[in-house]
Amino acid sequence: MSKQMQRDATFDIARAMGVLGVIIGHTLMGGHLNFLQNIIFEMNLPIFFFVSGYFYRNKKIMSLIKGSFNTLLFPYIILAIIWIILNYIKIPTLHTIKVFTIAAFYASGAPGIALFGDGNIAIGALWFLPAMFIGNILFHFIMKLKSHSLQIIFVLICVLLGFYLGPLYRFPLSLAAVLQVQLYYYAGHLWKNYRQKIENNWTYYLLICICATFWIVGALSGWYGLTAGTANRILLATLGGLATPFILLLLAKGIIKFTTNFAALFKWIGQVSILFFIFNWLDIIFIDSMVNTHLLIPLSAAVSENAAYIIISLIRVLWSIIAVFIVLKFKFIRTIFLDKNAPLHM
Repeated sequence: MSKQMQRDATFDIARAMGVLGVIIGHTLMGGHLNFLQNIIFEMNLPIFFFVSGYFYRNKKIMSLIKGSFNTLLFPYIILAIIWIILNYIKIPTLHTIKVFTIAAFYASGAPGIALFGDGNIAIGALWFLPAMFIGNILFHFIMKLKSHSLQIIFVLICVLLGFYLGPLYRFPLSLAAVLQVQLYYYAGHLWKNYRQKIENNWTYYLLICICATFWIVGALSGWYGLTAGTANRILLATLGGLATPFILLLLAKGIIKFTTNFAALFKWIGQVSILFFIFNWLDIIFIDSMVNTHLLIPLSAAVSENAAYIIISLIRVLWSIIAVFIVLKFKFIRTIFLDKNAPLHM
């Protein structure tokens, strides 16, 4: 395996760990494994913005918009329309269409008070898709600034503004989170520039130790709700989130080196991670109540509640892998969710 191939696989595998963390984290939310849950929510999403920043290339804005629309916003629009229709079938009123259309526009992963004062219905895990679409565009404009100092200043302004807005309201297109994740984008960009200088000497291991410390401290500080841009201690949580991509990339290198079969599986998961997000969203909406009734209660009686949640997390990972493998057999699924040239030709 060439060095370049290994490097690409490393990022795919790190993204795989992130999306599997999304599945496990969402399952553990009902239990009492608070520290484990905090650890997972520190690491499950920052890696995606970090990788996007790492692979950022200077391109024309329309090219960026087309690519991000095809891979992020178009799938979101399709799924949001389906979500609205399904809710209308359940409660067939014009009010239902209005409420869920507004919720789709806000694209919030967690419920809260919307900017205009109405209760906001969360769309769940799908929030990530439009947030990354807007985040990509915002980061593009930050990178257009000629001075590195100006880039850093604008990233910090975005992060601080996101800290301020997060606890206030749910803003359209998860604005608070979009602003905060600019830090992760920029960290990925810096890592691309300085990786070769750092990774092959002792400073890399010092960096890993510092990152591991930040991750643990961030998790000990409490909940990190990046979807809403909120946390118990937002600065510590953000620093913990900033640290996790470096740890995941190190773990990915270990998986490549020591477990060939797992490396191939994780690489595949990372490459089609959007489908794992989508299946987890469908799982939570349509299957969660059945999981609680037919799995959680019997398992809790047989072992313990915490053990039951861990077992169900692993089961959910397994059936997500099976489900994604099956749906990829359908060409129209691949076209809608994975084709970078559909519907807008690049």
